[in-house]
Amino acid sequence: MSLQLSKKTVIALAIAATSASFSIAAQAEYVCKHPATAWDQKACELAKKDSPKELVQYVQHTQGVYGMYVNDYVSAKDVEHWELARANSDKSQDVAVNTNATQQLAAK
Repeated sequence: MSLQLSKKTVIALAIAATSASFSIAAQAEYVCKHPATAWDQKACELAKKDSPKELVQYVQHTQGVYGMYVNDYVSAKDVEHWELARANSDKSQDVAVNTNATQQLAAK
């Protein structure tokens, strides 16, 4: 079972992360423009994947050590990429189901 996050969910995650970090940082910066550390670089690489799942897990796992927040590593382009990848995945699953159903009918 894969984790599929809608745009609203990603935005909600970003808002939650922002509000949680508001007392620490008045304004979030997009770190991936110039990642300063190895852990920032890794988070930026994870943000470019087809899903935010690994980025969220990584940030949650390291947040206490590095003070990382998801919204620091996500651009609007990343969110668009995640949504497109999710839509393509949904279409692929539909094709696989339809192909399987067609094969089963042909076998009868």
